[in-house]
Amino acid sequence: ELRALGEPAAIAARLPENLLDHLTATGGPGAVLSALRALAAAEVDSIVVAPIGPNPDEQLRLFAEAIVPAFRTGRAA
Repeated sequence: ELRALGEPAAIAARLPENLLDHLTATGGPGAVLSALRALAAAEVDSIVVAPIGPNPDEQLRLFAEAIVPAFRTGRAA
């Protein structure tokens, strides 16, 4: 149904404003950890890590050093 609209702007207008909140884990370490825990509770079995921004290497380092260990142990980020 959305593809029938054709234009990206028309499609975007029909999408819920909070769609990205349901599909992404963004923000600081606490917010990302919370989003990942919600995905795990929903029994999602895989994720894609795709850093976006001016410093993707730093984002991946932070993910590896803060998020992954906290997720594994159940502690805060």
